[in-house]
Amino acid sequence: MKSFKHFLVEDAQEFSSAATSINKSKLPEAYTIISKKMGWKPDTTHIDIGGGKFDNAVEFLGKIGVKAHVFDPFNRTREHNEGVMQAVGEGGADSASLFNVLNVIREPEYRREALQTAHKAL
Repeated sequence: MKSFKHFLVEDAQEFSSAATSINKSKLPEAYTIISKKMGWKPDTTHIDIGGGKFDNAVEFLGKIGVKAHVFDPFNRTREHNEGVMQAVGEGGADSASLFNVLNVIREPEYRREALQTAHKAL
């Protein structure tokens, strides 16, 4: 298994997620579903793996007391992602998400790496 830091490098995935970051003005539906069904626990840390270019989920969770971070090697700068890794670290997140991520990764080995990245953050 590659390290948490591995996903800082854009690999040779056939499809990058750079063109799939579409939630500029709309919160991803999964956040709303979790809010309605089970809720988010204040004073926790959440990491959104592949969370895209926009911070609406970070802002939404911040309003309810969750410290959220977006880690996305295709839509965020290397410096941003390094900052997330420093803030969260391996094992520092209470929750992690890969909303609308695995369905756009064609290669099984890269889907596995995305899941492993989330797992290491928890």
